[in-house]
Amino acid sequence: MSASENAVPRIPKAGKKRGRRSNPARRDAIRGAINTHGDAWREHLGEIFDELDSQKAPLGDFQGMKIDVGEGEKTTVWTWADLGLAEGNQRKQIIDTLRKYTD
Repeated sequence: MSASENAVPRIPKAGKKRGRRSNPARRDAIRGAINTHGDAWREHLGEIFDELDSQKAPLGDFQGMKIDVGEGEKTTVWTWADLGLAEGNQRKQIIDTLRKYTD
């Protein structure tokens, strides 16, 4: 017999998830802050970020991100309020990322 005939077939583990584990407290904090403002939440990003800072919600992948704050200046994100300084395409990307919490 060859080695391939003796090999035990691998059965994938059911329910095994890949990637980073979700943080339900972070998700709920973001969703709550956004839902407070309804459909017009995009116009209230500063208030949403202030609320998330006051709740000490983790930044997740936003932490340490370099953002353009205009006129060629960049800064590093350490608080939610820092995200409110982003301009242009980065601001659009932040809004796109937050949109998944509006469900």
